[in-house]
Amino acid sequence: MSNKLLAPDGWLVLGLPWPEQTRDGWGECAVAIAPTMIPRDLVSKSAGIALDLATGLARDPKDGPGKAVFSSDVTLVLRAMTVLG
Repeated sequence: MSNKLLAPDGWLVLGLPWPEQTRDGWGECAVAIAPTMIPRDLVSKSAGIALDLATGLARDPKDGPGKAVFSSDVTLVLRAMTVLG
């Protein structure tokens, strides 16, 4: 098995809808994926850009948020690039 699969450069973390059984209490619902493991030819160009950005943020120890990159971080960077670009 590839080391990239067991220890990727980082994870893209996506929030999921709250399960019905946790609506009255506390709970967390998220999924983490390794962006480098998703073949780019299986996703749209926009999704590929977002996955590549998440990988870059996870690899950057100075500017990136760390090993776990939240989809909201990627959205904020893409929005800033759109406004400034």
